[in-house]
Amino acid sequence: MRERDAQIRVIHELQRRCARDATWWAVPNSMSANATARARAKEEGLRPGVPDLCFLKAGKPLYIEMKSENSGRSTIMAVTDAQVALHREITDAGGRVAVCFGVDETLKQLEDWRVLERRCQR
Repeated sequence: MRERDAQIRVIHELQRRCARDATWWAVPNSMSANATARARAKEEGLRPGVPDLCFLKAGKPLYIEMKSENSGRSTIMAVTDAQVALHREITDAGGRVAVCFGVDETLKQLEDWRVLERRCQR
């Protein structure tokens, strides 16, 4: 599954199960398709390495960088230098960042952070 498709599935779960004390938004990192749009986005403050999904849970900033399951498990290979640098800035400033591979891993992380309400076990 492509990263975009996986992110859309996660968004659908967020729309259904987001905790009451949490909010979220996505950063359209891929919207800058041409040179003019990229320059404009950069001028407006879009930085390379910004995580795909952003959350605020009970006053705590949380971020997820989504990768396709096919990216490989080694975050060294899957995460760019710009992402590593910005993720470090985020954690140094008190935020938390997780790199998640695929839908299931992302949903599990969101449940662990209690951003998503857990599904009932039957």
